[in-house]
Amino acid sequence: MNINSMIARWSLTGVALLGLVCAGIATARAQDTQSMPKAQVQEESCAQVNWSPRLLAQYPRIAEGCQEVVMANGTNWARFNGTMVSLNSNGSVTTTVNNRQGRSIGTLRLKPSANQKVLIDGRNYAFSELSPGQDLNLYIAEDTYAVATEPGVQMNQEAQIMPKPEEVAMAELPRTAGPLPWVVLAGTVLLFSAFVLALRRRLWS
Repeated sequence: MNINSMIARWSLTGVALLGLVCAGIATARAQDTQSMPKAQVQEESCAQVNWSPRLLAQYPRIAEGCQEVVMANGTNWARFNGTMVSLNSNGSVTTTVNNRQGRSIGTLRLKPSANQKVLIDGRNYAFSELSPGQDLNLYIAEDTYAVATEPGVQMNQEAQIMPKPEEVAMAELPRTAGPLPWVVLAGTVLLFSAFVLALRRRLWS
């Protein structure tokens, strides 16, 4: 056997051994991946969400904005995409709710809780640190009337949904009518009584 034949055999043996090693590593990684726990996220149909009647009454198109349903702590959370519109003087924020095509279907006015944060690019931000145009992920737990920035949080980490401006205006309208209708009715009765008395006197005189 010459030198060239030996070198060729050694090369083939080395390639075969390298292939076996790579195959073993790949198999080990696959086993590790299979043994890792799956993320606690389950997509379900948005059509199955049990929406809060109060939420549906004020925002009848809210279901159009549901992107997916996430299961957290045994509760379904509907995920929405929104865009920050403004930070208001009373500490509330206005954000859009976008449909699955990315178009706004309306706005929400939210009053964030004191310790509520927004996770963006791996960093937590307060709502007061956000700028208009910032994209947001919002979550609403099934049959609730509040908004979270991540699923599974406690109630004290959810933002209150504030009434729409027109609803506030209606609630603040002055009650100008007061007792006026009753005064008018009493006056009418008195006038009618006076007329009847005058007619009787005239008839019996």
